[in-house]
Amino acid sequence: MPFVRAQPGKLDQRLRIESQNNAADGQGGFTKGWSTVATVWAEVEPITGREGVEADRLEFALRYRVTIRTGQTFDTSARLVWTSNGHKVLNIREIHDAGGRQNFVMIIAESGVAT
Repeated sequence: MPFVRAQPGKLDQRLRIESQNNAADGQGGFTKGWSTVATVWAEVEPITGREGVEADRLEFALRYRVTIRTGQTFDTSARLVWTSNGHKVLNIREIHDAGGRQNFVMIIAESGVAT
C-alpha cells in the first residue's frame, strides 16, 4: 500500500495509543489492561468495510488508514482509541513508516473485530 504524503492540516482527529499490560491477579494468572502511550492528532480515513457471521451473530468491521506524526514507539499489539469519535477502539493491523525525510507513520487499523 503506497504511502500518501500527509498534510499536517488534516491531522484533526484525537487518538490515544494504548499498550497492553498484564497485572498479576494473585492466583497465578493475570488481568489484561491497557495504558496510554501517547495522545496524538491524526488523520483518519475509512478504507473498507465488511460484514460476516461469527458465532451465530452478524459482525461488521471497518478498516481505516490512520496517519500520525512519528515519535511514538509501538507495534501491532497496541491499539488506538479514537476519542474524537466516541472512544471507538481500533485494533492495529499494519504500521508503515513513510521512510526518507517524511515524519509521518501510516497505520492500518480495524474497528468491530477482536485483537
